[in-house]
Amino acid sequence: MIHIIKQGIVPMIFLGIVFLLMFSGFTTHATGVEKTEDISYVANCDDCKLDVYRTNDGLFKPVIVYVHGGAWKYGDKSDHMDKAYYFASHGYTFVSVGYELHPDDGYHQQAGKVASAVKWVYDNIDGYGGLQNNIILMGHSSGGHLVSLLS
Repeated sequence: MIHIIKQGIVPMIFLGIVFLLMFSGFTTHATGVEKTEDISYVANCDDCKLDVYRTNDGLFKPVIVYVHGGAWKYGDKSDHMDKAYYFASHGYTFVSVGYELHPDDGYHQQAGKVASAVKWVYDNIDGYGGLQNNIILMGHSSGGHLVSLLS
C-alpha cells in the first residue's frame, strides 16, 4: 500500500497542483479582451465563421489563426476559448476558425475553407487590431493537420 502511495497518488496530487498553478491564468473572462463572434468568411456556409479576440488598446498585434480539432468530424471554434483569452490578453489578436465537418465537407474541402479563413484574416484583420503581415497558424489535432496543409 505504501508503495502505491509513493509512486501513484502523491505524484498525481503534485501534478494536479502544478497543472492548476500553470493554468490558473486561463479564464473565459479575461479583463480587457473583446470578442467579435460569428464573422462569415465564406458565403453560403453556416459553419464557416470565425471569432476574433483582441484587446482594444490601439496597438496592432501579431495574429494567431487557430483551427480546432475533432477528427475532422466534430468540434467547434469555441472549444478552446481559454487559449483565445490567454493569447489575446498576452499581446496577440486571436482568431478561432470554424469549418464544415465531415461528412458534410470532405477533407480537401475543409482545407480549402480554412485557406479561405486565412485569406479573410489577411484581408481584414487590420480592422481588428491585427498585423496583416504577422500571422501565425496554429491548430489542435485535425486542426493542426489542416493548417499544416496550408503552410
